[in-house]
Amino acid sequence: GRYNESLLIQKDIFLVGAGVDKTFIEKTFENAIIIVSRPIEQASTTLNVTIQNLSVGGIDGDREFDFGRASGGIRAENSNITIENVSLYDIGFAYISLYKSTGLIKKVNLNETIHKNIWITASDLGIDLAESSAVIDEITNGPNIDHVINHRPLYSRVIDGNMTTTQVALSGDLTLRNSHLTGRRTDWGDGIRFFGNGNNKKTNSNNIFTG
Repeated sequence: GRYNESLLIQKDIFLVGAGVDKTFIEKTFENAIIIVSRPIEQASTTLNVTIQNLSVGGIDGDREFDFGRASGGIRAENSNITIENVSLYDIGFAYISLYKSTGLIKKVNLNETIHKNIWITASDLGIDLAESSAVIDEITNGPNIDHVINHRPLYSRVIDGNMTTTQVALSGDLTLRNSHLTGRRTDWGDGIRFFGNGNNKKTNSNNIFTG
């Protein structure tokens, strides 16, 4: 089915659809369509959430006029989250955001269904990891994303298999494998952008980077 709504998840849960071509959650004018965040009164707890087998879209109406796209797709705070076999599309800023969380992101596609002026449909971030650790496996993306993976607060860019690093601040561990990342423009976008102190573990294996 197609659901025109946003979700706030505040407890451990499995959110499982019937398939990426069968279950659609779409909403415009939202900060994030699915937010995973513990209640204030449970500040010492960590949420455990799994999202599987569905699509999340930032436009729920006429795709001829897309200025009302949701700025975020899935955002998780202080959580252990698994996102598997999920398609995200038409998101204005960050498709997936993790804040002080750990994540497994597997078999995920980040794309744009609208093909108009690139400055209208471009998204800044694919997967934003803020003080978070993640295993990212088998992801693909369209050419509309500036930074497919933004790993912050080590700074490096990967677009053609080359990596340079400069120490800056703290961040978590990142494993990226079996993925095909596409930077929007070789003179602007990049596959992976790191910020950290250089002590976090970074593992890249069996990936393709194009731009």
